[in-house]
Amino acid sequence: MKRRRKLGFFVVVAVGIGTTFWLVLPPRDPVYQGQTLSYWFDQFNTTNRPQAALAIRQIGTNAVPFLLEKAKSEDGDTLYERVYRTIYYRAPTILQRRLPLPKPIENNYNYRVASALQLLGVPALPLLIEAMGDKHPKVRLAAVRVTGLIGLEANAAVPTLAKLVGDPNAEVRVMAVCALSAMGPNKRLAIEALIGALNDSNRGPKPGMTLYVKESAARVLGEIGPEARAAVSPLTRLLGDTNSYTRVRAAIALWRINRDTNVIPVLYAELESASEAPAYGRILTALRQMGPSAMAAVPVIIKTIKDQRGKPNNHDIDLLKALEELYPEAATKAGMK
Repeated sequence: MKRRRKLGFFVVVAVGIGTTFWLVLPPRDPVYQGQTLSYWFDQFNTTNRPQAALAIRQIGTNAVPFLLEKAKSEDGDTLYERVYRTIYYRAPTILQRRLPLPKPIENNYNYRVASALQLLGVPALPLLIEAMGDKHPKVRLAAVRVTGLIGLEANAAVPTLAKLVGDPNAEVRVMAVCALSAMGPNKRLAIEALIGALNDSNRGPKPGMTLYVKESAARVLGEIGPEARAAVSPLTRLLGDTNSYTRVRAAIALWRINRDTNVIPVLYAELESASEAPAYGRILTALRQMGPSAMAAVPVIIKTIKDQRGKPNNHDIDLLKALEELYPEAATKAGMK
């Protein structure tokens, strides 16, 4: 009798321990062709990428929770790899020569996670939307990033993306705005959230880090067009912002929303003071869209052509296109044709 009780006691304890381990330990990776998802994910960063992509697609949506778990890592390194790298680079040179090189730091690890998740496409969307509510900011960030990569077919995520425009984490906020840009006409459902984002502080999660949340919101509101008229007042306030990029984005958005020609002088002034290719590109693209309304920009464009000629990263081609579309004869006079 005592033996039976002891045996029963040990059975209960064993079952209890086994259950505890089952609950605590992470579930095993799904498998394809005898190899785990983790193996294929590592291969996704090698010359075997096509086969790895096929494997991840075959595993399907079962891969989503595991890939989102990997998103929590900064660079995909294990604790052992981090410790070894630290020890290696602090070791004397004579010892380093005898040791294997540590694994290189992967700067694009988060994008590898996103690219792997993107392979799963629309069927993964319900799980991605659910992950947007995860307590870990990197999981939310990955889910939002992938949704943007899926694009128009993921427009069911618009209401959730709109909520994340106000997320506590600035990286998630700016990514949510950018993802909305890819959602097509349905992004108009996020107008209220985007208008709220025009007041964003742009402060990133790290000291001194700037993330252009309000500028991205202005761009998306401009893409929505006339339906975003409620944004005119806050966008007009941004024309007086101290940041040139903010002023340009606000001016372009106002033009696209209500064809406000009062913003054209703002763009002229910004074009005159611009010193980098992206700034030229944004302003000139807008001026081309404005057509005859932007005719007064011709002298500024000609001056910019002359100022930039012969300098590194010359942008004469973009400038010429803008000039030709606004005033073909002026392009000839400028000696560019």
